[in-house]
Amino acid sequence: MDERTLEYYSTLLTLEETSTPPTAQPEHVCQLLDGDDPENTQSTLELCVRVCSASSAVCRPPTLKVILQLSVDYIVVFVSRKPTEVTDELLNNLHNIWNLCCPDRKPQFLDVSVPERRHSLSPTFRDFDERAPTPISDDEGGPPAKIVYATDIAPVLCTCEVTGNEAVSEVTGAGKSEVDSPRDFDSESNLQYFDRILCPRNIVLLSKSPCKASDVWQSLANVIVFMLNNWYLSEDSLTEQCLAVYRQDWPQNILENLSTCMKAVSSKWSRNSTGKFTLFLDFLADYCENMDFEPLEE
Repeated sequence: MDERTLEYYSTLLTLEETSTPPTAQPEHVCQLLDGDDPENTQSTLELCVRVCSASSAVCRPPTLKVILQLSVDYIVVFVSRKPTEVTDELLNNLHNIWNLCCPDRKPQFLDVSVPERRHSLSPTFRDFDERAPTPISDDEGGPPAKIVYATDIAPVLCTCEVTGNEAVSEVTGAGKSEVDSPRDFDSESNLQYFDRILCPRNIVLLSKSPCKASDVWQSLANVIVFMLNNWYLSEDSLTEQCLAVYRQDWPQNILENLSTCMKAVSSKWSRNSTGKFTLFLDFLADYCENMDFEPLEE
């Protein structure tokens, strides 16, 4: 058993010893897989938010990672078992948890617009009065202007006090870093759990759902778009996941379901994307829909 697995289970034991609500998350996931209807889901998610808050006594990086991993697995299982019940309220409750576990995420795309033509220039260049002025040569101009170098880095002041054998230092100024909190963690490392939304395990789980296939994959598309809109999932990450999935051999029905899912994501995300990403999704969707699968004979 590796260190990450040991850390995962040790945190679960810690949560059980402190009788905190997140211990109900694994139970809810198992109940959904068995076809049962878990109770108090709303209250459990709300209490998970309290555990992840900075004021919680058990709010530590391992605890946040466990709750985050369980919550991402929970929504995938929920989609496979109750696709028509994935509501905005449920996603917002999960968003409250994810936002505490990944607070430092940033937008993954930029709107690139073509600048307009300068009004001071003549489109035909026939009106010489409207042409851009000719730059002045160094020989014709006056003495060179004084060049001033400015820096945006504020100075950092450090004061030290010696008490016995110990030296106490205090950093002041604009350069002081706010990383002394006990809940310090790498927010980017926590985003890796969203980078596995289309892993083979989840695809197999969704393909074996007892519910209607169109409802399941449409619901998954809604979840993916929600993650994109809230910057938990980036276009680059989803692109890499799609390429990794399509490198493997899948039955024709799964390829058709993936095609339906990608088309839904492309149609709902096209308003916010740069265009290149949606073209890629449309290409993969058409490719999977028209591809004939032939299993290899042993």
